[in-house]
Amino acid sequence: MPFREMKLNVKVNELSKDCRELPFFIEHRKLYHIDPSFGYRLTIDGKSIAYCADTGVCRNSVYLARGADVLIHECAAVPKFISGKWGHTNPEEAAGVAKKAHCKKLILTHFSANRYVMLKNRYQAQEVARKIFKNTIAAHDDMIVNV
Repeated sequence: MPFREMKLNVKVNELSKDCRELPFFIEHRKLYHIDPSFGYRLTIDGKSIAYCADTGVCRNSVYLARGADVLIHECAAVPKFISGKWGHTNPEEAAGVAKKAHCKKLILTHFSANRYVMLKNRYQAQEVARKIFKNTIAAHDDMIVNV
């Protein structure tokens, strides 16, 4: 949603290109989505977390996830559904990114509300993804993950 359409007061503070003002290292890359979308990789105290939401499979998501301790990846599409030009992934595709990037853990998130109507649907996606990338977890509200 564009900021101008939000009912909240949103303020964006631009960072320098190398983000030196942050207490951790951050990388970002443009992802594959019909609207502009970016993925991020945070590194702090030798641990790395990659975050790739609103994206179809692309080189930049694999790049950001390379060797990450945790990859948080979108799973808006249900198993076997191919999103195409919209730029979303199903559990098989998200697991494929994690496997190709050799990360340690995959957390599926950004589930489509009209496709993942019940929590059990997320757990079904988790099981599908685990056939490709064993260390997969489906995110849920109030979840805490130790890295």
